[in-house]
Amino acid sequence: MAKTMKKIKSIKQLRAEKKLMKQRQAVLEDKMRADWKELKEQLKPGNIAKDAVESILRKKAAAFTNDGGFIKSTLSYGITFLAGKLAETAGNKFSKLLKQTGSEEKPDQIHEPV
Repeated sequence: MAKTMKKIKSIKQLRAEKKLMKQRQAVLEDKMRADWKELKEQLKPGNIAKDAVESILRKKAAAFTNDGGFIKSTLSYGITFLAGKLAETAGNKFSKLLKQTGSEEKPDQIHEPV
């Protein structure tokens, strides 16, 4: 819904509204910077590879646990946990390898919007 403008009757009210708008702007700009930083981090090749492996492992584990059974569920949980740790380790090693070759720098070359 659109917010209706309130009538400003004095210079004091105008200054107060201006101050509020600047505060809102600063908060929104900080949020945009944080979102942009998070997006750049997610777009790093190592993180993309790690997320892809974890997604595949989660799907396999979900299919396995849907067959039922307490022991199967417990084993599946353990295997999924270990596979997740393995995927995290592999992703970190992949990131380090890309950093050594200089491939990891490309997402940082994207400039923040103005």
